[in-house]
Amino acid sequence: MQIVGGSTYIISLPKEWVERVNLRQGSELLVEVMPDLSLKILSEDVLSKAGDEVSEYRIDFMPGNTEFFIAKVIASYVTGYDKIVIKYPNITSKELSEVMDLISKKTIGLEVVEEGQDYIALQCLASLSTLSLREVLRKIISLSEDSFKDIENYFITGNAVLLDRVVERDDLIDKLYLYGLRQLNHVLLGKTTLAEIGLNNPAEILYLVFILKTLERIADHLFNIAKQLKEIQAVGKIIQLENLIKELKRNYSFITNYIPIKFKAESLDELGKLLTKLKAIEAAPYVGDFPHSEYVSLRESVKRISAYLRDLIEIILDNYALKDLISSTSRQ
Repeated sequence: MQIVGGSTYIISLPKEWVERVNLRQGSELLVEVMPDLSLKILSEDVLSKAGDEVSEYRIDFMPGNTEFFIAKVIASYVTGYDKIVIKYPNITSKELSEVMDLISKKTIGLEVVEEGQDYIALQCLASLSTLSLREVLRKIISLSEDSFKDIENYFITGNAVLLDRVVERDDLIDKLYLYGLRQLNHVLLGKTTLAEIGLNNPAEILYLVFILKTLERIADHLFNIAKQLKEIQAVGKIIQLENLIKELKRNYSFITNYIPIKFKAESLDELGKLLTKLKAIEAAPYVGDFPHSEYVSLRESVKRISAYLRDLIEIILDNYALKDLISSTSRQ
């Protein structure tokens, strides 16, 4: 490193890298300071090309295996492809409409941009600025809290419409979950920066994937509980279940308040105490006069929610340790 004029610091760049990214005299570079105080240097040309380039994935529709086909479309969307071209030489307009409806229920921003005689092209038109990762997490948590409330109120009112709302809400939670994964993949692929989605360190991506998946699984079990309650019409018959739902709702709100992490080390003690309480919920025996065979699946969903809440606590503790490590390293 050299000093010019007493205040300007100059470093030389590796020739191999300069030639590879086609740098010329006068080229502009983006320098990003990483959490460990290392520098990430990006060529403006590379950034502009990455922004202009549209990644494309082609899929052939397979009659008789719609579920697998939808899974492939969703996988390409989550992976980060901008454009998905679907070839369908042997499909009726009704089948195509049903397929498109299923895709729409699972994705955010994936719209039809082109149609031909035997193909249709979808492109994700939602930018990262449209819905930040922080907002994705906030919305998933808020929607799941609403589902807890609706199930709790169902026990009070007996209004089955509340259960319908829980079932319908699950599609939106799935959409948000998949969109959150897509954002994280965009960072890993270099299509966007950590700062653009509100992260400070690439190591956080691992924990956010676990958090997103755990929140989505809790929502799935709320969906299962709502469907089962509607089928058996158990208002006033499973007092134990009603009390467990209330307790889990309180625990869910308490734990998710730590996402994203904004607490001091002493706050961890409360999470530790909650781990013991959640284990007690999972170990509690069945009591009451409701038929055991109909209660089992409901009880299992309650136990799974409790177990996923324990997983969330462990992920939060891991993430806190990571942030503490990064902070202590940067102070040295």
